[in-house]
Amino acid sequence: MSIRFTTFLEKEYQRRSTRNPSYSKRAFAKDIGISKSCLHDIFSGRRQASELTISRVSKHFKLNTRDRQNLFSEEFPAQLINSIDYSDILHWEHLAVLNLIETKNSKTVPSWFAKELQISLAKAKEILLSLEKYKMIEKSGKKYVRLIHSLKTTMNTASHTIKCFHSENLKRAEKALFEVDLEQREFTALTFAITEKQFEEIKIELKKLRNKIAKLVSQCEEPTHVYTLANQFFPLTKEKIINNKEGE
Repeated sequence: MSIRFTTFLEKEYQRRSTRNPSYSKRAFAKDIGISKSCLHDIFSGRRQASELTISRVSKHFKLNTRDRQNLFSEEFPAQLINSIDYSDILHWEHLAVLNLIETKNSKTVPSWFAKELQISLAKAKEILLSLEKYKMIEKSGKKYVRLIHSLKTTMNTASHTIKCFHSENLKRAEKALFEVDLEQREFTALTFAITEKQFEEIKIELKKLRNKIAKLVSQCEEPTHVYTLANQFFPLTKEKIINNKEGE
């Protein structure tokens, strides 16, 4: 089975309602274990189904592992982007807008995005136009719809654009450190001596942690806030700085 999740649900609902004309979408949502509003938003294109929703529905239909994986891969393709071709959208504001679109009370008015991110109205308009240009979002009724689930850049490749992106995040982190209440942020740091082998092992563990957190947040059906989690793992000793082994 290689099919979009929405199409899968639509075909199943059509099959059931054909057999029973009085069968409602409310009943369908209840039967497959999701809310009526969630089903309505998925059918109307206002919301992309979360991984949790797909997992629940897969369990209801007793899909085998291969079919479940096909649903996930069709619904959540990671878009690999070139940092040169997409340099004008690799900024914290663009990623913030992409995620704001998925929040519960998201709107299509640029002024709303400007207020939420504390950026200028002109900047908000520019960002929305750029994301539409790259077909990452589109308008659907009173909301924008996110067309891509995640973005990936090439790994272990030096890039000035990605360095600038990380630099922006560091500046935002410094701002949050002094302006955001302690209860709404988490800053920690470790300094230690390690071997080359341990360095590689820790990089692998950090990647696992990112994937685990990404899976955790994808299960949220009605998010209300946008946060950034950034890792910095770098040498303090002179010889590693001189070697300058890069990998963004």
